[in-house]
Amino acid sequence: MAAKEELIIDAKNFFDSYKSDFRDSLTKGNNVMIVDFMKMAEFSSKLAEQILGNPEETLSDIESAIGESGMIEGEVRVRFINLPLSQQIQIRGIRSKHLNEFIVLEGIIRQSSDVRPQVVYATF
Repeated sequence: MAAKEELIIDAKNFFDSYKSDFRDSLTKGNNVMIVDFMKMAEFSSKLAEQILGNPEETLSDIESAIGESGMIEGEVRVRFINLPLSQQIQIRGIRSKHLNEFIVLEGIIRQSSDVRPQVVYATF
């Protein structure tokens, strides 16, 4: 639990030190904050490692840290740019070892369709 609190404190300190950079993306009316991953890695290597290794929980902690710092009202979503090349994977290279990891994919959407429900359990 102490490690989680340290990460939240590191995130708050990071966003406080780069507050002016983030204000531009927030004043556009979006609830999306674009974060340069390399700047974050320079500021706190522990925070960067946690994002790459345990992205779901760490992003949730980062978003709550932004809310606690009072930078924005309501919910905010964090998006990262400038991730390391080691995280870039081709779509055909995705394997089960990449589950629960933060990876970068590049591709073109050729077609989109509605989500079709799938019956998992049925009784007749």
